[in-house]
Amino acid sequence: MMDEFDVFLDPVARKIAMKNLVKVAQEMGHRQFIFITPQDVSDQPTGPKLRVIKMKPPVRKSTVGGPQQQTID
Repeated sequence: MMDEFDVFLDPVARKIAMKNLVKVAQEMGHRQFIFITPQDVSDQPTGPKLRVIKMKPPVRKSTVGGPQQQTID
């Protein structure tokens, strides 16, 4: 599992990194890889062993002054 590994990469480096990571993951079909990123991955090809799951945006409470970050009490 890799979480936000591409946050500080420029677009060219990010594209190369994603291509290499997907290639390695496909070659190691007996393993499971999970890549979490806030970046757009709509250009990634999908297949029987490669899925892109997009999370819904968080629900924000609105109070006086607009949206507010939620906290756990």
